[in-house]
Amino acid sequence: MQATLLGLSTAIILALIAALVGPHFVDWSQYRATFEREATQLAGMPVRIAGPIDVRILPTPTLTLGRVEFGSVSQPHAKVRELHAELALGSLMRGAVRASELRVAGPELSIGVAANGRADLPVLRVGFDPEQFLIDKLAIDDGRLVFADAASGTTVSLQGLWFNGDLRSLLGPAKGEGGFIAAGERYGYRLATSRVGDDGSVKLRLALDPSDRPLAIEADGALRLEDSSPRFEGTVTLARPAVAGGDGRGTVAVPWRASAKVKAAPSHALFEQLEYSYGPEARALKLTGTAEFRFGKEPRFDSVLSARQIDLDRAMALPDASGRLPLAALKAFIEPLAASYRPRFPVRLGIGVDAVTLAGGTLQNMRGDIKLDNDGWDIETLEFRAPGFAQIRLSGKVAAAPQGVTFKGPAQIEASDPKLFAAWLEGRADAVQHQAGLLRASGDLAIGPQEFAVERLKLEFDRKTVEGRLAYVANGARPPRLDAELKAGELDIDGMLAFARAALDGSAIERPREVALTVDIGRASLAGVAVKGVSGTFKLDPAGLTFDRVRIADLADAAFNLNGRMEGALDAPRGTVTFDIDARGLDGTVAVLTKYWPEAADLLRQAAAKIVPLKTRATLGIEPVSATDPRGNSKVTLALDGTAGTLRMKIGAEAAGDLGALRLPVFRLDGQVTATDGSALTALLGLDRALNVDKRAGTLSVAVRSAAGSDARVDVKLNAGGLAASASGTARLFDAKGFATAVDLTMQAADMSPLRRGALTQPTALLPVAMRARLTASANEVALESISGAVGGSPVRGKLVLGLGTSKRIEGQIDADTIEVPALIAMAVGMPRSVARADAPAWAGDPFGDGALDGLEGRIDFTAGRVGLTPVLVARQTRGTVRLGAGEIAIELAEGTLANGRATGQLILRRGADGLAARGKFSLLGGDAAQLLPSDGKAAVLGRVALQAEVEGSGLSPASLIGSLAGAGTITLEDAQLAGLDPKAFNAAIRAVEQGAAIDAPRIREIVTTVLDGGALAVPRLDAAVTVNAGQARIAPTTVLGQGADLSFAANADLADATLDARLTLSGPMITEGSSAIRPEILVTLKGPYAAPKRTVDASTLSGWLMLRSVERQAKQIDAMEAQRREAERREAEQRREAERRDAERRDAEARAVTSTIPAAFPAPPAIAEEAPAPPAAATPRVIRPHAPSRTPAPGAEPAPALPPPLNIGPAPGAAKSNRLPRPAGSAAAQNPPPQAAPPPAPRSALETLFGIQR
Repeated sequence: MQATLLGLSTAIILALIAALVGPHFVDWSQYRATFEREATQLAGMPVRIAGPIDVRILPTPTLTLGRVEFGSVSQPHAKVRELHAELALGSLMRGAVRASELRVAGPELSIGVAANGRADLPVLRVGFDPEQFLIDKLAIDDGRLVFADAASGTTVSLQGLWFNGDLRSLLGPAKGEGGFIAAGERYGYRLATSRVGDDGSVKLRLALDPSDRPLAIEADGALRLEDSSPRFEGTVTLARPAVAGGDGRGTVAVPWRASAKVKAAPSHALFEQLEYSYGPEARALKLTGTAEFRFGKEPRFDSVLSARQIDLDRAMALPDASGRLPLAALKAFIEPLAASYRPRFPVRLGIGVDAVTLAGGTLQNMRGDIKLDNDGWDIETLEFRAPGFAQIRLSGKVAAAPQGVTFKGPAQIEASDPKLFAAWLEGRADAVQHQAGLLRASGDLAIGPQEFAVERLKLEFDRKTVEGRLAYVANGARPPRLDAELKAGELDIDGMLAFARAALDGSAIERPREVALTVDIGRASLAGVAVKGVSGTFKLDPAGLTFDRVRIADLADAAFNLNGRMEGALDAPRGTVTFDIDARGLDGTVAVLTKYWPEAADLLRQAAAKIVPLKTRATLGIEPVSATDPRGNSKVTLALDGTAGTLRMKIGAEAAGDLGALRLPVFRLDGQVTATDGSALTALLGLDRALNVDKRAGTLSVAVRSAAGSDARVDVKLNAGGLAASASGTARLFDAKGFATAVDLTMQAADMSPLRRGALTQPTALLPVAMRARLTASANEVALESISGAVGGSPVRGKLVLGLGTSKRIEGQIDADTIEVPALIAMAVGMPRSVARADAPAWAGDPFGDGALDGLEGRIDFTAGRVGLTPVLVARQTRGTVRLGAGEIAIELAEGTLANGRATGQLILRRGADGLAARGKFSLLGGDAAQLLPSDGKAAVLGRVALQAEVEGSGLSPASLIGSLAGAGTITLEDAQLAGLDPKAFNAAIRAVEQGAAIDAPRIREIVTTVLDGGALAVPRLDAAVTVNAGQARIAPTTVLGQGADLSFAANADLADATLDARLTLSGPMITEGSSAIRPEILVTLKGPYAAPKRTVDASTLSGWLMLRSVERQAKQIDAMEAQRREAERREAEQRREAERRDAERRDAEARAVTSTIPAAFPAPPAIAEEAPAPPAAATPRVIRPHAPSRTPAPGAEPAPALPPPLNIGPAPGAAKSNRLPRPAGSAAAQNPPPQAAPPPAPRSALETLFGIQR
């Protein structure tokens, strides 16, 4: 048993060794025929193996065949350089073939398509079940695939073909990726196929990516053979992604995408449901349609695309400036398209869009046919309606040039509203729809980066016709050239130029250096000015400069003629040119220059009104100095002769030298301008803003003499009524060393008061000026040194240096005896002239003009013994600085004495969009109030004053600036005496009334005014806050304690019209009358101009109080008299009662005495002693009358006789007896009751006492 197992093991080992080692000792080439026979049987076609054959069994069965050919010997269908297969052993043992890896190196395959569309493919009749051959990994390296199309006669070769993927079986499915090289361009691809269907079709998905350009191609559909002709049906997508610039910003290539359902055959491809989008997805242009691609020797692609609406403005997202110009926007849209879409075969597009948004306008019903090929675009027809009801038709060729896109072809325009159409072309949105006449235009256009031409131009507008040609060419070989010929009865030159600017916006067109222009225009509009009779020929080329009868017959009352020729190069021209002007007015000329040459317009505008009517001729001649050297130095002559208004001008000049280098060492100039009225001459020179002259004649003479090797001698003299000025010295002109001059200046002017402009300081006073200075100047700076003279009789000294660089800078020092700050400010800010009229406002409403220091930077230091701040305020011993900046002037008062106090301040003036802005601050410490507020007579205020204030404002005119001022400040007075407020006025009024003066308001005011004016109110300290708002300075109600009286005051000053409105209330000491206490008041108002406000004293409150006091005192006297009367009546009543009591007692005593003398036989009856019963209570009331006052008998008078004794009368017989008890004799009831005094009257007020009881 052991021997059996040992033998079996040995056999297995030997078998394994044989399997591993045996194949290396086997010559497989001996079995080549066997391999070829088996391969031919499996492939169904002849197979030849010309290379080495290698077979391995372990560890994995492998087969390697070299140089394998399939097909006939003369024309093999395919070749493989090497075929290597690694087979799965387990599958082989089960009877199946499974290749874990199949590597095909160097395969070559040719596929041909016949003219009838049938594909020349090898017929495979495999001798096995394809399902039994599985491939896990398939690799193809360095393959070559050749497609030959008999119909087109073209051959496409794919070199370097490789593929890595898997193939489940020979019938599919398959999936992988690879690449190849075609026509020198690398491509990558991804491939996925399904299993071959029962009908022989294969579902295919192919993605193709060219590596040299941003393009992606995808196809997804079914591929089948129909009668040996390939067919494909599915979807195809072509897309170009956005490509960023090299810096990662911007977009080099605009993305686009096209997709469609396709049915393809060898002869053609039909695209349905075609969708095309151009641009980023968020703002892409989208069109839909159909297309057909015809293959063959003459391939052609035809497509029709349409859209309801597309928005080019949104798609391009151009800047506002370019996006508003249609031609510039269209150029920006077409250039990338023309550069990208250059197919190698003809492409014909039919375009139809209902509405296109371009440059803010809508193009309606756009229809066109465009043919594209490698040479560019051929627009066969393109028609649309633009804004202004403009129907536009054009055709031509669009080609891509190195510098951009070019277009050449005819164009026609018919516009019912030309103004709206022109506004859209120019990018203006202010035009409104207006029916202004029909516009028809036609011509052959040629537009490119360096070219713009219109040949056979014909334009009809409102029955006016313009014909001619226009061409601009700059091809690089020659300088840019402009040729134009225009003939028109009427022409809008402004509109034509605006259209040209809009058409050429965004192009690289340079200014032409060669010009040939011929015009013949009956009427024209230029800068809004009507021009008549424009004709002539103007040429500028290397041959020279020519003006051939260039004429403007009428430019708003001005006629111009220019004739002559300058031959040769511009550095050495030869010839003569004359220029004639005959103008009754120059307003139209100024308007034209304002639009096209603003610098010259500013100069002419200032002089235009002063030099018309103008009639003059200027002649310029240039000839060689030596006839034998025509290219040598030049002799230049200039002559000008004519009249300008009241001026007579005559100028002659000669120079010789190198004209090209502007070096003219020999130079002579003689000029003279005379005027019968010197003011016309000073106005022409612009001196009328600085000085006044009288009506006497004036003369300006200039003489310049220059010789080689020395500086020119310059003498200038100006004389007019009240003005004499001169400049004498040397100047270096037209020299290689540059410009330089040194002259002595003198000037004597009788009146330079205009420098004060609108200043408030003595606006009508004359200002004589006498000045001397040394002027030195170069190309970089001008210096005024050794300035000395007198301004208004006040000596002035100093120096100034002005730099002439990019920013004009001034530095200097001025020392003067007197400086008027208002005049300096008025001159600096361009204050409008004040009007010498009684009703003229304090501040002018005209806008600020140009200041004398505008455009300057730097600083000027100054010292002055006397600085006038206002007509009455003068600072002394001052030192300060004027600082100049960009649009800003700062006047700083570093130190000074004002009213014996220390004054400092600063004023900053800045020009801006809101006009002139001003900001100032001022401080005064320890000033004398009497000097600060001077008066003709006695000082209004005495004491020490301190001021602090800050204000600011802005405005276009002095009136608006003053009206906008706002700020705040404080006023402090110490040890003050306020004149006209004597507190003794209260006592004077009271004393006058007590002495019997009538309490009459006018009389009291007269008394108070007299006393107020005679003294002053002493105030130890006064503090007041000042606020400024809207040009109004206000002091809020303030109360201060004074000696003898208190003062309450409030004030408002209108800075705009220089008026004051103040209320001062003087309150006297407290006066107590009985139980009441009161402080009498006097009101003083000041209203009117600052200099002389009207003072009004109102003593009505005091008069009323005095009247009331008097009434109350009279009421008290009446009440006292009434009390005395009542007291006297009371005493009299008491005396009367006492007298009556004594009289009753006397009568009673007498009665008793009588009774005692009667006999006893006659006793008194009892009834007599009884009192009669009292009447009922309801009896008629008894009127108690007051007894007459007792009269005491006069001394010596006899007394009246005594009354008889009283009678006792008893009741009648039979009368009933009273039940009442008898009252004792002497009882009060037995006597007459005393009369009762009337109640005292109710006390009455003083008003009731004066005027009675008011019901």
